[in-house]
Amino acid sequence: MPHHAGAGIVDKHACERALRTFGAVGHDNPGAENIRGGLSSIEEKSLGAIAKGGTRPIDGVLALAEAPARAGLYFMDAPFFSPESLTGFAAAGAQVMLFTTGAGNSFCSAVAPTIKISAKPETLARLGEQIDFDASPAFSGTEDLDHAADRLFSLLLDVASGFRTWGEILSESSESIARIGGSL
Repeated sequence: MPHHAGAGIVDKHACERALRTFGAVGHDNPGAENIRGGLSSIEEKSLGAIAKGGTRPIDGVLALAEAPARAGLYFMDAPFFSPESLTGFAAAGAQVMLFTTGAGNSFCSAVAPTIKISAKPETLARLGEQIDFDASPAFSGTEDLDHAADRLFSLLLDVASGFRTWGEILSESSESIARIGGSL
């Protein structure tokens, strides 16, 4: 599939059209769980997702399940719900998922091990056998961010070498195919 025009630049008008379409079919995100977590709008949720991407420029925009042509940071123009987005990443060739969650989310990819990451103490206490990586020390400032990154990278290497995630141990994995666009 070809890269979208203007790779590296998010098309504001395309995003606005997608949001209008999303709203027109009755979806209301943020959902109840997001609202309980403190989000007030889909825009605020999107800004959080952008912040998780870091500070480097976006190298391109990919279609659902499209593999990037080269290394870099990419935005996948796809559904944002966990099942559909993780399935799209796996279909694009991702072999391990790093999944951040505040409230907790039991979805894991059946194709690629999913490392669940949380920094929220309440979630870590409530879902101790679901979260693979405790990022709360870095979030609270009791651990240097570089040390936390080293711990996460070490876990990533372990999982890539066969260490099972909680999702694999608990058989929480699945896949979800989303239909985007018109059909007959």
